[in-house]
Amino acid sequence: MKSGENIYWLFSTSLEVIATFVGLLGAGFFFFHSRIDDVVKKDETLVEIYAEIKRQIYKKFKALFILTGLSITLGLLTLYLNALMAGWAWQLFAILIACLNIFTIAWAGWFFIFIVDPDIIGHTAEKLVRRNKDIFNKQSKDRITKKEFIDKYEELNTILRSIATKKLISKSGDALISFADVVRELNEKGIINNEQYHELSQINKARNISAHSDIDYIEGEIGDSADKLNQELNIINENEIR
Repeated sequence: MKSGENIYWLFSTSLEVIATFVGLLGAGFFFFHSRIDDVVKKDETLVEIYAEIKRQIYKKFKALFILTGLSITLGLLTLYLNALMAGWAWQLFAILIACLNIFTIAWAGWFFIFIVDPDIIGHTAEKLVRRNKDIFNKQSKDRITKKEFIDKYEELNTILRSIATKKLISKSGDALISFADVVRELNEKGIINNEQYHELSQINKARNISAHSDIDYIEGEIGDSADKLNQELNIINENEIR
């Protein structure tokens, strides 16, 4: 087989593989994206984790889209010029474009493995643990156990829902409304201030990430914040009773 025929076969085949692979991944991406929203509605602890997974998928798909565009454009250019060009410079150019095509296919394969990873939630949770050192600091001496933190969280959750029920917030007594929704509505109605809203959001974030990771401790400052909020919210709740 001649060099020109080799180039034609290599590029025509690789472009078909890339187009097919990307088409399947694109369909899988949109299906997975819609499924994420449905799952989060049923399990609020996955909000931060699935938000991070969405960001990672978007970045990888964007990179794959760029690589695919370059591979197809340069591949078609190579096929068009194949009968017109010759010499070592042309063969070097063809080799470089072939390497780009191989890299694009490899990236698509890696992207597919990332999407179908059965431990994607756990891996993402551990990544968020490392990123949020203000909540999960392995070097900190002032920390509490996950169980202690969850107990504080559940106490907060009970008080917040009690206040929300008295304030007639929509579906506040329904278990399907999330902790974050209750906090947001209480803040919008001026029942809790912006500082309390921020602290409650951090506590909810700590709870969600820790629920899906192997971490067994929480920064002590988060526990102190939960204790302070429990006291403040108890006062608000008692005032509503009166």
